[in-house]
Amino acid sequence: MNTWETDKYYDRNSIDPKNIISSMFIFNKKRDGTYKARFVARGDIQHPDTYDPGMQSNTVHHYALMTSLSLALDNDYYVTQLDISSAYLYADIKEELYIRPPPRLGMNNKLLRLKKSLYGLKQSGANWYETIKSYLIKQCGMDEVRGWSCVFKNSQVTICLFVDDMILFSKDLKANKKIIANLRRQYDTKIINLGESDNEIQYDILGLENKI
Repeated sequence: MNTWETDKYYDRNSIDPKNIISSMFIFNKKRDGTYKARFVARGDIQHPDTYDPGMQSNTVHHYALMTSLSLALDNDYYVTQLDISSAYLYADIKEELYIRPPPRLGMNNKLLRLKKSLYGLKQSGANWYETIKSYLIKQCGMDEVRGWSCVFKNSQVTICLFVDDMILFSKDLKANKKIIANLRRQYDTKIINLGESDNEIQYDILGLENKI
């Protein structure tokens, strides 16, 4: 995904220390019981001059999501849940930042210049939000609902965005599938639940244990 420049290493002694980001691995257990390892930046020690503190990483408000779910239930809408894999890595970074390679690779004095918004950076969430917002508006024909950030709508579909998860609501499942096709042209989009089965459907929305 071109997270960093792959054809050149930089000597750490030639780079301003404030532009150097430490890295680490995070290991965790996902809600579905599988295990995951992720290489991340140490944003907790990131220099404040290397990001804009005014940038916001928006997520859908709980009230907006609950209202959308209520309308879906009242009007018998299809509810589709999607996940964008490695979402932050699709967003470019504007700042000049360098990251230390993973520990214990024997490259302590070498740096890689970042090109994408690696997980852990202070600006990554905001960069991803602006990236996906632009794509939904320009490529998927959506408009952001005024007063409800992270809620997008066109004549057929409503989308609630929570970081890399999306919940689509529509009376016509074909409209949801059209949005999915558009997203897959740019992003690795996984369908958590399409919402077309008549059987009991399990959803995993914002970590809540829901059955719709």
